[in-house]
Amino acid sequence: MSVFALIRHRVAAGFLVVMSAIALTGAPASATAPSDHGDGHVLARTVVGDVVSVTQYTPAKGVSAEALYAKLRSAGVRGLVDPNAVRALDVYQCYYGTAYALESGRCPAIQWSSVRPVVYFRDYSNANWPVSDAVPSWNTSPDIDVWWRTSACPSGSHCVTVNNSNYGATKWAGKTSYSYSTTTRFFIEDSVKIQLNDYYSDTYGERRNTACHEVGHAIGAGHNISTASCIYSTQGSAQNPTSDDINLLTHVIY
Repeated sequence: MSVFALIRHRVAAGFLVVMSAIALTGAPASATAPSDHGDGHVLARTVVGDVVSVTQYTPAKGVSAEALYAKLRSAGVRGLVDPNAVRALDVYQCYYGTAYALESGRCPAIQWSSVRPVVYFRDYSNANWPVSDAVPSWNTSPDIDVWWRTSACPSGSHCVTVNNSNYGATKWAGKTSYSYSTTTRFFIEDSVKIQLNDYYSDTYGERRNTACHEVGHAIGAGHNISTASCIYSTQGSAQNPTSDDINLLTHVIY
């Protein structure tokens, strides 16, 4: 179900109310809420014309968003937004249970174009990274297909590249970079890239958590406020998305 036809709003009682976007009138235009990056992660964001380019950094285990922001700022990363900043968000947010779409659930959700998109993950990472295990864990929604491969993506397909390296003591375990159109809210082809940092990932569990986390971002999932999800805001022990994450893809984003 397309999010362009759905808007979701959490009411004070905690229930989820689904309303037709066409029928929505007289709603408050905005509300004060945590910013895009106010849920434990840090992002760099630049806008050129209709194109927004984002790099979303996942703090390593034990690293706060504030510490990561300070580290990136000292390294001269451009476009950083203070994780403690507050801005007006639409009161109707794209989420399912504890799982939010990118931009902390701002509607309409950022997504891949086409009905039931097929997204390939071209994996250049080495054997230490279980990307081949992480990708299928997101492939249970009936409204998007994600596939892992080590060969080139099929011509004309949606393609995400995955790389790893020892990037050093950057304070981030992984990062996902992407661009999207402000007009369509679609990812721009060939712009979505994942980088995995060997420095902060000593065990299979840590690497699986980070890989699963970044794959989720690359298909439109934001963060889940539950530590049971691999897409919780910081590096943790969870190795898979939760049912809320999958329902987010099925009922909200796609």
